[in-house]
Amino acid sequence: MQSSLIYRHVDASPKEKNPGEYVLRLQEKMVKAHEVTRKHIGKMAQRSNKINDAKPSFHRYQISDVVW
Repeated sequence: MQSSLIYRHVDASPKEKNPGEYVLRLQEKMVKAHEVTRKHIGKMAQRSNKINDAKPSFHRYQISDVVW
């Protein structure tokens, strides 16, 4: 059995013919990744605030109370 049937060949060279096209494609991918990341960070911040604000605890300390 040939190894080419088991392992597919991965082309290491970029699909673009010139470096300019490669850079433009890479920039587009990076912008998209940045947008997705900002979206998820915003959602996680809202979730974290909702969880942390749900159960506020108010402690009333006296003058002789020991605090850490």
